[in-house]
Amino acid sequence: MFKKLAIRLLMFFFDLFPLKNQVLFISFDGRQYSCNPKYISMKLNEINPTVKQYWAFNSFDVKFPKYVTLVKKKTIKYLYVLATSKVWVTNCSIQNYHRKRKKQVYIQTWHGDGGFKRLIGDEMCSRVEEKMLGFDIGLCGCKHAEEYVYNKAFHYNGKLLKYGTPRNDILLNYNLEINNQIRKKLNIKLDAFIIIYAPTFRDSLNSKFDQIPFDVNKLIFQMSKIMNKECIFIYRGHFVTNQKGNFTVIESKNFIDFSAYPDINDLMIISDIMISDYSSCVCDFILQKKPAILYHFDYKDYSDNNRELIYKDEELPFKIAYNESELFNKLCEVLNSDIQCYCKNILDFYGSYESGNASFKCSQEIINIIEKR
Repeated sequence: MFKKLAIRLLMFFFDLFPLKNQVLFISFDGRQYSCNPKYISMKLNEINPTVKQYWAFNSFDVKFPKYVTLVKKKTIKYLYVLATSKVWVTNCSIQNYHRKRKKQVYIQTWHGDGGFKRLIGDEMCSRVEEKMLGFDIGLCGCKHAEEYVYNKAFHYNGKLLKYGTPRNDILLNYNLEINNQIRKKLNIKLDAFIIIYAPTFRDSLNSKFDQIPFDVNKLIFQMSKIMNKECIFIYRGHFVTNQKGNFTVIESKNFIDFSAYPDINDLMIISDIMISDYSSCVCDFILQKKPAILYHFDYKDYSDNNRELIYKDEELPFKIAYNESELFNKLCEVLNSDIQCYCKNILDFYGSYESGNASFKCSQEIINIIEKR
């Protein structure tokens, strides 16, 4: 309580200072240089490098461009930058005891447009946490995000920029050369078939999800045989799971843990197929017209003890496996199907607004705010 009061008093004091033509970016509460804020930041610098950019981090052990100035979270300097920046851009919540001035503009990009699980603000979600600070503009990549994420879960009916999510621009615009560049950087063969497994986190103490819930080496062998080429399996853990430190991965030649890799987009670009569970990243992945399937091995436990689900499995357009014996079969099914049609059905289900130009349009919005157009 004292800490929150001290923060509010400091921000009241910093109100005496004029607002500056600068933008404060925050990604995943200061843990990463990634996601929508990263791609807006890059495009903003490309369009107008004179706009000062601050990034809030929990530590300075992170690679970042020279045009970015780091500021450590939970410091007086951070509160000063927060109080004097004309624009805030974040993909996570800011607690409501942080005070926003009238002429400041808070842009909420969020970090997952399509999805399966109920968000905390939804009255049907049993989880509760401290109320988030209200924002002025939201970014929206699909109809689902507009109607569920913003209108229902966030109780927000204000301005929405409905032209896609900046982090997905590269997924719509990448080419073989970019794919090969990333593979070379990560020391992965150019002709290898890559499976990425990207599960979400479990917040229930009842969940015993401390290892990958299927035999990875067996799957690698099966897929290599079917595809008639070398198969690489990439594991990408959720940042919350990684933070808890309760997940163990034993790597091998064809089994690589890229959980600490800063940008999941690079991993999605080089991957040929995705396996996930309840993570919205599958909705991003299929923008590349590459298939993704769901592995709901703990469907009842997850929905009962972790997070209520928005849709029943039978309503979803995805191929879904419920046990290890089904997993390989579902992978084969989707690979042998009309993949273009499969991906289109998923995009239509969520009502995609993706344009491939969201970074530019959002950056232009920021410049207009700063220049008071």
